[in-house]
Amino acid sequence: MTHLETQLLEKLRTLPADKQHEVLDFVEFLMTRVTTPQHPIDLTAAEHHTSETQFWHQASQTSLDPIWDNPEDDVYAQLL
Repeated sequence: MTHLETQLLEKLRTLPADKQHEVLDFVEFLMTRVTTPQHPIDLTAAEHHTSETQFWHQASQTSLDPIWDNPEDDVYAQLL
């Protein structure tokens, strides 16, 4: 993990879950702008996109697990 990624993750962890979701939405928006037709995707960019997506998914998953995995919501899982 790069120094920049470490800094981002540290700052992201201090935000409340709703703000972390906003950050994720914004990052995904920025990624769509980078991969527009004016900037064709090459294999390196696609691989970078995948690793970035995985990074942010893991970062948000860690902070949202306590919210999503709780006894109150287990009743909804039983409906599936």
